[in-house]
Amino acid sequence: MLEAHALQLKYPGAERAAVAGVDLVVEPEEVVAVTGPSGCGKSTLLHLLAGVLVPDAGTVHLRGRSLSGSSSDGRALARRREIGMVFQDGRLVPELPAVEDVMLPLLVDGIRRGEARRRATAALESVGLGELTGRRPTKMSGGQAQRVAIARALVHEPSVVLADEPTGALDRATGTAVMDLLVSSVRARGGALVVVTHDEQVAAVADRRVAMLDGVVSPAGAQGSASGAPRAASVR
Repeated sequence: MLEAHALQLKYPGAERAAVAGVDLVVEPEEVVAVTGPSGCGKSTLLHLLAGVLVPDAGTVHLRGRSLSGSSSDGRALARRREIGMVFQDGRLVPELPAVEDVMLPLLVDGIRRGEARRRATAALESVGLGELTGRRPTKMSGGQAQRVAIARALVHEPSVVLADEPTGALDRATGTAVMDLLVSSVRARGGALVVVTHDEQVAAVADRRVAMLDGVVSPAGAQGSASGAPRAASVR
């Protein structure tokens, strides 16, 4: 589903590379947790996988097609159609009701407004917010707002969802519910999920953990979940 090989990126003026030769393979319906201390390169890796950043060296392939080698427009098109992104703060538009916020990726991709509204409403219903389509995020709880963000990430039925600390701003119970929803939604669609997290409880629901340190995958970087064995040859 998603494959990265020998990824490297060094920010201008930095003493060392933020990502220094990372290999990663993510299979369909697989959930991978990327863990490690702050500043180890987790979020940079996620943005490289999304095509937001272009690596100095190495490659990213999405469903067998080069993402890192595509133009800026090509990478943006991939994000609109095949990649869903969820962030810690949700990044919702505070002035918009939930249904219009979820519609945004579809409208940008040229979907007619009526069809976009229908699909956005269905996405909100799928995350249990069918009665809150007209409510703005400022009138929602943190968990409700994050479910809106998940609906927006899934509305275009992406192949891969990339989540950066999606439960970081939530209490434990709400974070668990949000993570369960995200995992079940991605698997139901036959997609894959890569989640960056500091939270051991979030990492525990993944099929595999990739531990990073100083821009590289640590020697114990490929681990199975508590309930299963690690998937073979997914991290090199």
